[in-house]
Amino acid sequence: MSGVSLPEYKFVVRWTVQDVVNWLQESGFVECSRIFRDAGIDGNKFVNLTENELSRINCPQKFRKEIIYRIDSIPDKPERDRLNRPFPAKQTPAR
Repeated sequence: MSGVSLPEYKFVVRWTVQDVVNWLQESGFVECSRIFRDAGIDGNKFVNLTENELSRINCPQKFRKEIIYRIDSIPDKPERDRLNRPFPAKQTPAR
């Protein structure tokens, strides 16, 4: 999928919800734009999205890996943000 490259991390992290929606539309993820708007995904949330979070907001599965790839390819993204993705909550056995 082609589209608009993401700018440097320091700019993306400050995006508004509308900036995220504009990028999605310009990058061929039109089907996702309303979903992201309804979920209130601004730049700070966007740069830290995981596939699980995309699933939770009902982002179509066919777009999830590409969106995560694009996020992980953001220029100058701090390594801690690349690796510090939250893991699903551990299930504790019932007693």
